Amino acid sequence: MIRYLFLTVIFFLSSHAVVCQDDTVKVIGTMFVKKMLDGANKPGMDGQILMSDSLGILRYVNYESGFPKPLVVDSISKLDTLAHTRGKLVRVPNNGTFISDGDQWIRIECNINVRNVSELRKLQKSECPVYVQSYYDSLQYGGGYFHWIGYDKLGYGDDGGNIFAAKDTGFWLRDEIAYRPSNFGAVDSSDQKYSTFKSSTDAMQRCIRSAGKYGSIEFDQGFVYKNSGTLKLIEGQILNGNNASLCRIPRISSAIVSHQSGSDMVSVQNVEMFEIGTSVVAILNGVYSHSYTIVSKDSSGIRLSAAITALDNSQLSFMGGKLTTCFYQISAVQPNIKIDNLIINGNNSENGLYNRWENSGELYTSSINGKFTNLVISNSPGESICLFNDNPTLRNITIENSFGNGIHLGSNERYTIDNVSIINVNILARLGDFTLGHEGGGIAHSDDVHGGLVHNVYVEQALGVITGISSNDDSENYYDKISGQNCIKAIEIRQHLGASGLSDIQLTNSKFINCGILEISSNNQTTPVDFAHNIRVRNVELTNTSLAISNVFSISVDGLFFKDSSINTNLTFYNLENCVLRNINVQGGRYLSFANMNNVVLSNFDISNTYGNCAIHALYSDGDFLIENGKISHTECINGYRGIFAGRKSIIDNVVLRIAGASSSLPNSGIELYTSSTPPSAIVRNCVIHTPPGVPSIKAFYGTEYNYILNNIVNQPIQDNGTNHEVGTLLIDD
Repeated sequence: MIRYLFLTVIFFLSSHAVVCQDDTVKVIGTMFVKKMLDGANKPGMDGQILMSDSLGILRYVNYESGFPKPLVVDSISKLDTLAHTRGKLVRVPNNGTFISDGDQWIRIECNINVRNVSELRKLQKSECPVYVQSYYDSLQYGGGYFHWIGYDKLGYGDDGGNIFAAKDTGFWLRDEIAYRPSNFGAVDSSDQKYSTFKSSTDAMQRCIRSAGKYGSIEFDQGFVYKNSGTLKLIEGQILNGNNASLCRIPRISSAIVSHQSGSDMVSVQNVEMFEIGTSVVAILNGVYSHSYTIVSKDSSGIRLSAAITALDNSQLSFMGGKLTTCFYQISAVQPNIKIDNLIINGNNSENGLYNRWENSGELYTSSINGKFTNLVISNSPGESICLFNDNPTLRNITIENSFGNGIHLGSNERYTIDNVSIINVNILARLGDFTLGHEGGGIAHSDDVHGGLVHNVYVEQALGVITGISSNDDSENYYDKISGQNCIKAIEIRQHLGASGLSDIQLTNSKFINCGILEISSNNQTTPVDFAHNIRVRNVELTNTSLAISNVFSISVDGLFFKDSSINTNLTFYNLENCVLRNINVQGGRYLSFANMNNVVLSNFDISNTYGNCAIHALYSDGDFLIENGKISHTECINGYRGIFAGRKSIIDNVVLRIAGASSSLPNSGIELYTSSTPPSAIVRNCVIHTPPGVPSIKAFYGTEYNYILNNIVNQPIQDNGTNHEVGTLLIDD
């Protein structure tokens, strides 16, 4: 219920009243009016009016039916034409309520109300606050209370959000300063028809710019903003997404009809398709430019944020090519930026062409100490996240359905990636289309990625789970609790030709299912002194995923669980030096293959039911290789199967081996010693070997010598076809 306040007041101080004709009507003191209003709103005050007695004392009395009701006139000019009677009340809609002291009109209430910010801009200076219903007509947001100030209090001029230029002089300042996109004209996508723009990009960028360094920006709760360009955050800003969404608009393209080399001006065939704030790329004959923002446009053309150059920074005329929307939705390149609780939709179904990783994606950051948390990024036409520079943090991130990589790392020193899910990325590359460039995987390394922690990451359907760990500039990284499924490659730690010093990599507590291969290697032409080194692998589970480790110095594998139901995967170790492989559990797969071992230990292993012709194939391991404290078993091995096929200088110690052939197949031997004609050769000692009838427990090739067979317990005789040394064999029948 709306109550009118009727007053008859005797005024003693003329300073409280100003003649209306001077257009400077002044409001009675705020506390005075507040007390009157509070009193009128007390319980039981219905039908009461405020009266003044002969001494000027105000009091509420019962309303009398004969008391004059307030008049209503439609403008201040009409008010000035009325005759004065002390106590007379007049209401001017969209302005205020006035009382006469007998000579002048005194405003006792302001009620200026306009529909939108366009009407606010038309108001002249006034000491009355103004209520704006909404930013645009038909909306329920973006409005609020404003008051007039004589100077730019915020320092950004008319920013179209918190401060608007008044018609004559001064500014209208929002009472409640808030850096919220809807205050600047951004709208939910369902309300885009009420806006004067095709997207909310320009409004959001004005909001960001006005918030300034270390300002806080609050996206509108649950809004879906249509976005046509890169939103560029400023140093120290905190963006609270409030579960809002950025959604890339459908691709816009137009033919370039005029452009001079080195110019930031470009003329296109359909200039009306583009608007200020939109980010675009020029393309000519397969040459792509960087992405630029439209800062102005008119009938003569479009002005961009900088002179157009190609991705290799060369200058050329793009006339005859096309201008097309292409951009990262958020750019956070200044220090100490934080983004939380935001959804970013790249809309790749309507942006499928003309993308390169350099200028197409969702979040591009090189913010030192940047923190990016609780993000959902989907449907990117390029990279989902580019994470560059030092000490950034990604935490609680979901990435899905990306044409490019999930996370692209580069030039990092100390970085954290924690609690991340990446599903269905590298979509184009997995179909054989590599036009994006730098295709890698769920997490793809570029150059100089140091000292990072990657923890609790799940990757499914990607080129690789983590790839591109390639040289000394990718050292000192720790990968923990990594899970991969249905990827072409699991982990790629591969020192390239000409590189050196890849070291201090840890992979722990991780699991890979149907992920091709986990590779740790140096290029075959790398000299041992430059091998990748100091690699640690602990508690890693591989299912239908091969392992290949080659050309590595000092690697420790402790806790490897391997399982495959086919012969298609195996574990390969080649050209290793000073390495320890312990606590290895293998079920199925082809076999474990060892070649060129030098001071390598395999211990505490359990290998069962491999599908190849042996469990351990070390035939070509012509180096110091100790195989100890393990178990090998097979219930239905193939014809010609060997438990261990040993090479020169191998020592097999304390191994329990029990094999049985299928009904139509017969193993070849429990342990087989390959040709050796010079010392030192292989040693088999302290083993317990059980083979089917007629299958030798240990077999030495013809012409072999210098092998030592010491203190073994067997159920089938040893077959020595050479001149080797056997001592202490205990033959125990079944």
